[in-house]
Amino acid sequence: MITMGDEMRRTQMGNNNAYCQDSEVSWLDWTQLENHSGIHRFVQELIRARRAIRVGSARHQPSLAEVLLGSRISFHGINLHQPDFSHSSRSLAIHAPDLITGLQVYFVMSSYWEPLEFELPPLEGEATWRRWIDTSRPSPEDIIHPDEAPAVTSPRFKVLARTVAVLLAGDFERPDVTIRDRVDGS
Repeated sequence: MITMGDEMRRTQMGNNNAYCQDSEVSWLDWTQLENHSGIHRFVQELIRARRAIRVGSARHQPSLAEVLLGSRISFHGINLHQPDFSHSSRSLAIHAPDLITGLQVYFVMSSYWEPLEFELPPLEGEATWRRWIDTSRPSPEDIIHPDEAPAVTSPRFKVLARTVAVLLAGDFERPDVTIRDRVDGS
C-alpha cells in the first residue's frame, strides 16, 4: 500500500494519525521529491505497469479478491514447492500465473543477509523469465519496462541480500498485454 509522500521517502515518524497535527510530522516537504527522484521514478513505473496490465474485460474489472480466487498462486522457498513458513524463515517466492492474459509473475523476497539462489518454475515452449524489478540494483536499473527487461537464462535466479525481485514471463508483443502500447494509449 502506497500513501502520499512514500514516493519521496516522507515519514510521519511512526505516527499513523497525524492529520490533526500542524507540525513537521504532518507537513509534506516537496523538496524531498528532487532529493529522492529514484524512488519517485520507481513508484511511477509501478503505477504505470499496474494501469497497463489489463485483467478482465472492459466491462468488468475484477476486484483483488476476485483475481486471487481465480489464480493458481503457489508458494516456494529457494527450491520449488518448498516454502519455509517457519518463524526463522528469511525468504519466500510466489508464482502467480494470470489465467486471462497468460502473463506469469514470480515474486522473490529475501531478507536474508547473504545472497540466495531461487529455483525458477519451468516455462512452456519458448517463454523466458525476464527480470522486471530487482531492488538491489541502482536506479534506474531497479525497475525496467517489462518489454525491455533482460532475459533470465538460468533455471535459478540469484538475489542479493535483502532484496525483492519480480520476474515476468509471457508474450509482451501481443497488443492485449504489451504495456508500452497501453500506457501510451495507442
